[in-house]
Amino acid sequence: MPLFKKGSTSSASNYRPISLLSCIGKLMERVMYKHIYNHLHDNNLIYSKQSGFLKGHSTVYQLLDIYHQICQAIDAKQYTCMIFCDISKAFDRVWHKGLLFKIKQNGINGTILKWISNYLTNRNQRVFVGASLSNNRDIMELVFHMGLFWDPYFFLCMLMTLQIIYLA
Repeated sequence: MPLFKKGSTSSASNYRPISLLSCIGKLMERVMYKHIYNHLHDNNLIYSKQSGFLKGHSTVYQLLDIYHQICQAIDAKQYTCMIFCDISKAFDRVWHKGLLFKIKQNGINGTILKWISNYLTNRNQRVFVGASLSNNRDIMELVFHMGLFWDPYFFLCMLMTLQIIYLA
């Protein structure tokens, strides 16, 4: 089911796909997410400066940290350089095998990893607009289905590599 984001309503790129799941599917997602989040938290796998996608955290904290670092550099008469990347569409296409590899790197394996793998594979989609419904189409390997409860966890898994590069 496409959900309008912004811009021209006549452009398909201005719509975000959302997943419609059964109540049981949604419940299972939440149970799995909580289990995985607890694993990441208990094993200190979440980057300490991660400010989005976590309960009680906000990107405002990240902005305050950047501001503080700039002020410290100015006080110390040092140069400051920043690079900002727009990753707003970064998760529209994700290599599923790469995502599963990153999930496994974070210590999620066995039955849970197999369940996630099965969840990501052999999926199909169709579009519902007004009273019209398209035929089913297979979801390609690189296309990620948005609107799932645990999308933020998957996004964090993909970002963890960037955080390692930042720390180096």
